[in-house]
Amino acid sequence: VKTIFLKYIYPRKIFIHRIDGPMNYRGDGYILNNLIQNINYLVADGTIFQSKWSKENNKNINTKFKKIIYNAPDNNIFKNLIKKKNDNKKIRIVSTCWSKNINKGHDDYLFLDQNLDFAKYEVFLIGRTNYKFKNINHINPLKLDKIFDYFISSNIFFFPSKIEACSNSLLEAIHSGLAIVAANTSSNPELIQKNGLCYSSQNEIID
Repeated sequence: VKTIFLKYIYPRKIFIHRIDGPMNYRGDGYILNNLIQNINYLVADGTIFQSKWSKENNKNINTKFKKIIYNAPDNNIFKNLIKKKNDNKKIRIVSTCWSKNINKGHDDYLFLDQNLDFAKYEVFLIGRTNYKFKNINHINPLKLDKIFDYFISSNIFFFPSKIEACSNSLLEAIHSGLAIVAANTSSNPELIQKNGLCYSSQNEIID
């Protein structure tokens, strides 16, 4: 309401709307998407999308100017440095997840926990989950500098999230020099490019 009021009293000012989403993964996603589109129509002179996927899937955005500007990690923290040695010589996989929503790929974490060769690999999941794992090491949310400590001592970043406009976690892992294994959905492939591989089904994860 305040933004609409500001547009009313300053009609000659240029308003740029940066869009997150679409919010398809939420139960109220349809309502939120419509609200975002209505505010855009009433206020915005230009629109910034976080990814090509976001631009293609945010329907009915008709501002004169449209631009894709990707998110970026904090370069003071996430950087490609020489990897720390892993003393137990296993290939280390790390992942971060801040939501317990099933679309963040929690079913794929469970699949990994039940099917990966843990004599060869070790897996650390930093963040939130509803599952109790047998083999995956679950760590409660950490500050970014502590997360980077795990990144720099790991080999692979596993990212099973299904719906992402432009994941900060994924970009942080890429900038840290980790090889990526991620779900072949939403904006993930356009961010990863040559920095890793995408899978389209659970049967492809282990390969």
